[in-house]
Amino acid sequence: MNKNKTDKNLIRAELNIEKWPLFTTSSYKGKSKEFTRMVKLANGNIETKKVVIGRINETEVGVFRIFDYKGFCALIKLWEEQGRPSDRGVHFSFRQIADILELSWGGKTFAEIKAMLMRLRKIPIDWTNSFYNREKKETESLIESFTILSDLKIFEKSKSGGQMTLFFSTFALDKRLLGNLLANYSKPLMLDNVLKFKREISILLYRHIDLIMNDKTHFERKTKELLADLDIPAVGYPYPAQRKKLFEPILEELLGVEITSGIITKAALERTKDKEDYKVVFEKQPKSEIIAVPEQPQVEEEVIDSASLLAELTKRGITLGVAKDLIAGYPEILIRDKMEIFDLLRAGKSYMISKNPAGWLRKAIEQNYTAPDNLETKEKKDKRAKLKQIHDEKLAERLRADEYEKWMSSTAETKVWYFVERWKKNFSKEEQRPPTAEEVAAEQKRQIALLPTNEEMQMKCFGKILYPDHLNKKTGIEDNEK
Repeated sequence: MNKNKTDKNLIRAELNIEKWPLFTTSSYKGKSKEFTRMVKLANGNIETKKVVIGRINETEVGVFRIFDYKGFCALIKLWEEQGRPSDRGVHFSFRQIADILELSWGGKTFAEIKAMLMRLRKIPIDWTNSFYNREKKETESLIESFTILSDLKIFEKSKSGGQMTLFFSTFALDKRLLGNLLANYSKPLMLDNVLKFKREISILLYRHIDLIMNDKTHFERKTKELLADLDIPAVGYPYPAQRKKLFEPILEELLGVEITSGIITKAALERTKDKEDYKVVFEKQPKSEIIAVPEQPQVEEEVIDSASLLAELTKRGITLGVAKDLIAGYPEILIRDKMEIFDLLRAGKSYMISKNPAGWLRKAIEQNYTAPDNLETKEKKDKRAKLKQIHDEKLAERLRADEYEKWMSSTAETKVWYFVERWKKNFSKEEQRPPTAEEVAAEQKRQIALLPTNEEMQMKCFGKILYPDHLNKKTGIEDNEK
């Protein structure tokens, strides 16, 4: 595990959006959705919370798909990259969205992104006692015709072949969403993980456990109830065996995956005690345990590493039994080295692993394959980064030395020229007349008196005194005072 890795393509997900299953799979046939939850309040009263999607005066206009969720995450990423603006729209191009979503560019991608944007702009959401407003610190009783995007401007330009390309387009998030994001009513979300899942329900379940297991290391739920949590119609899976078949490949995808509070070390199906259903069981290794603490016993550290390594091998297609044998027979550092080479080859779609990726990884560990010369492993990357750091430090040192030498060689009048000119401009504006020569000379003398000493300048440039001999040399300041 790369314990020091921090680049997880993190974005901030707004909590109202995350707490309700607003997005559905492509197999959903309806044109609207409605959720209702009964909540017991602190005073004992029962409150009904309801969310309705895609309905205007009993007319159904559509629902949000999983692709819309991915696109919404991409828009949040663009908003964050442009400084989280609150007073203007966010500029974007369709190509930027395609790149974030790791999609090949072409006419089909273009059409999918445009349709996604239009759904986020047009499909309404009605919130009844269900949208928490952080700025007002209250749950709003009723919001009608809420749309995720409050504004969308798309500019098109024709290209040869009839394909369109888009540029200088802008969007704006709904003001309530924007207010909550700016007020940190949100949670971290690893966009990389959302994008890598092959199954749409895997994304729904990943979002659910990422939220619900934030403060838990163990979570279990009957499959029928879990389908209801994800708003997947149970009529399509009326029997336990069908639900078992549905969840098995999904849990394989989730095993070993990182969530914002740790790593999923168990994602399994177990028969319920009454034998009438299966339950999904998740266990999490918290982040606090992933980071090695020197005071921990060595045995405990080995158990943590082995559990993580097992999950990472199975995530790459190695069967559970083979993974255990590899961990028992080969050093961890060797296994992780080969997994890194495997990941780089897979990301580059190398022909070397195209036929049997898991088989190649197993052989790489067993026969200690070396990385191809043109493959930049972490070791090579670290070496290149270290050389660049040394170069950058030398360059910065040279620039600081140049700045100091330039300071030493200039007169006091030159050093304060800009400040005096700015003062003259402000004086003329305030007094409605230009300053006299005597006034300018007095201001110049005042500015010179404020200049740093030679010692102070060396401390500013280098953080220490590098040229003690220079301290006794006459500078522009001393000459002027003299």
